[in-house]
Formats: sequence, C-alpha cells, structure tokens
Amino acid sequence: MIAVKRLRGALGIMPGPVILAACIMALMVTGCKRDVTTNSTYGFSAVAGTWKTKVPLTVARFDKDAQFSPYRQSGLQLELLTNDYAKAFVGIPHVTFSTLPVGTEIRIEHLIADSSTEAGTLYWCTGSLTYGPYGGQPLILDPHLFAPNAYLRNYFSAAPLRGQLPHTWAVDSSALGK
Repeated sequence: MIAVKRLRGALGIMPGPVILAACIMALMVTGCKRDVTTNSTYGFSAVAGTWKTKVPLTVARFDKDAQFSPYRQSGLQLELLTNDYAKAFVGIPHVTFSTLPVGTEIRIEHLIADSSTEAGTLYWCTGSLTYGPYGGQPLILDPHLFAPNAYLRNYFSAAPLRGQLPHTWAVDSSALGK
C-alpha cells in the first residue's frame, strides 16, 4: 500500500492506468498474429488445398539462431522457396537446402496476418508437403507461388506492378497447377 501511495505521489496518477498503458505498448511493439484463413474478407479459400509444382522448389531450413530467419517472426523453421527466391538466402549462416522436383505436391493451408506498429500488417502463407522427409511439417510458403495481390504487395515491390492490385487470391499459374 505504501508503494502504491509513493508511485501515485511520484507520478501524480494511479498505477493501474500506467500498467495498462505499458501492456498496450508492449502489444503494439510485439505485434499480433492472427490466422485469417477462414475469414471471407480475404478470400483465401480460392487457393487453399493441394497443388502440384510446375517449377523446382527449395526447402530451406533455418536455424532458430540465424540472424535472418523466418523462425524469429513465425516460429517455423522451414520455408518453401522458388529457386529464384532461394538465391537471396545463399551465404546466410545456419541455412540448409533441399531441392524438390517438378510435380511435388504441396498443400496450401493457412493465411496469417501479422500486425505490428513498425510494418503495418504483413501477410504470409503456410502449408506443407504431402509426402517425403518434410511431409506434414509446417512450411512458410514463398509469396512468389501466388499471383501478386494487395495482401502480398510488400513482397512484389521490386516487380513492375501497375495500377491497383486485386484483393483476391490466386496461385501463380507458372509455378503451381492442379
């Protein structure tokens, strides 16, 4: 009780609002991850399901201690990358690669909205391989497996995109097919 009176006297306010404000600030800084797969606003059901690859893909395994790692953001250690995108990770320590052939089946499963005060809302997709050594393990999916859209705008900033991007989901037909 004495500590509360001292804190109130030093700050001129009750400690309850100070604690509440500190909690809100902590949430704003750390962000909020939400699974929005079934939210009809996003229309993700158009791409959810099993697909066959039309291009070779690379599974990258990131060590949770790697300086750059999707593990830090998502908690997942595996990422499924198109080979062009995988080249960006060459030379990063704690990364191992496995190449998957054309025709590999993947399952697109979840759309995650990751909100933070620094970057706004970023979206990333997860899925899995249907078989093999990584079969059934959750993977972060390369955004380039999907057609450019408003949700993935941050990943396509280097591409020559003109006009308004659609708020709909589709796979990149040159990378995936049924």
